[in-house]
Amino acid sequence: QLMRCPPSLTTLRVNTLRSTRDAALAQLRAELEARGESAAAASCTPHAALPDMITIDCTGPHELDVEQEAVVVVDRACGEALMRGADVFAPGVIGASSGLRAGQRVAVLADSRRRPLARGAKLPRRASEVMAESVALVHVGNGEARQGRVELFGAGGDAVGSGVAVRMDDRLYRTPAMRDVLPGTLLLQNLPSALAVHVLAPQPGERVLDLCCAPGGKTSHIVALMEGRGEVVAVDRAKERLRSAEALARRLKLPPIIEFRALDGTFAHESFAPRSFDRVLVDPPCSALGLRPKLLVEATAAELRACADYQRKLVASAAALVRPGGTLVYSTCTLNPGENEEIVAHILRAHPHLRLAPALPRLGSPGVDGCGLTPSERQLVQRFDPSEDARHIGFFVARFECV
Repeated sequence: QLMRCPPSLTTLRVNTLRSTRDAALAQLRAELEARGESAAAASCTPHAALPDMITIDCTGPHELDVEQEAVVVVDRACGEALMRGADVFAPGVIGASSGLRAGQRVAVLADSRRRPLARGAKLPRRASEVMAESVALVHVGNGEARQGRVELFGAGGDAVGSGVAVRMDDRLYRTPAMRDVLPGTLLLQNLPSALAVHVLAPQPGERVLDLCCAPGGKTSHIVALMEGRGEVVAVDRAKERLRSAEALARRLKLPPIIEFRALDGTFAHESFAPRSFDRVLVDPPCSALGLRPKLLVEATAAELRACADYQRKLVASAAALVRPGGTLVYSTCTLNPGENEEIVAHILRAHPHLRLAPALPRLGSPGVDGCGLTPSERQLVQRFDPSEDARHIGFFVARFECV
């Protein structure tokens, strides 16, 4: 049940190449006050340990009035985004009341089933009737429809609209919508993800490899900590995701120190000179069992094993590329020890030139027992477990020094 809730903190990273945190914080508070969100503005706080992060309280769950003029059902991904402050965009809508019109008050339900409603489904006007059909429909909020049923699905019921479908104003979990707030200056980024880059600690003038870079948030953070000076090589095997990282770099107007390359990271050691990077970040594809909110957890044992197998190959490639005296950071957004502590134990066995080092600043908990690490080694890694700290997503960070 905990994984169905968002973190109790929304965290924003300041693009320090464009602004200071103090200036961005003042602008953010003024923007929220102008929008009538005084409580959110008052909760905006500079993070004590990470000098480029701002936190905002997320509250809930709140009681919602289920009886609205009409009903809209959204897919699982859209529902999860709504619980973190988003509005409803048309591609996320899979069903709506017959006769839904723009301007009506709507109850928004998220379908958490593996097989959700067929797109274009016609629904009753009463949310209570729709919810009675399945406990997997979660009432995530209410708002005002900006598009009617015809705009959303077309006359035939199968077209997909675009743009904002519902402007949310009453949410199960309340955190301010950050879309288009100080664009280029503030980025939504989970705090443990930002921590991983601070643990990497890239310095101006260094050569840094981001082995699985998409969608680009950590790459842009690396450039900021390097003050735009040095060389960053950003690799990803998915060309479409790589393009999203390139687009983010353009939106942020980052200095031209990034080389984006479409490449499976397991072969990176064949594409670059051995031990040629000062720092290497390995934030690999994983089972993502720490991401919150997650309305449905889907992961088989075979999928978990496949993730770990691929992660070991990525680490082997990365281990060949970090120079003596350099740093390798391994991080994931999963709670699965087989992709976390067991990977660290594997690295220590298979790559003896990598030595586990403190991951600082320390904001998480020690690693779990029974996964191949000694008590002292467990103290060097950082694990974020929502069952212990509801403020954050589940995450894991380990830092290695090359000897």
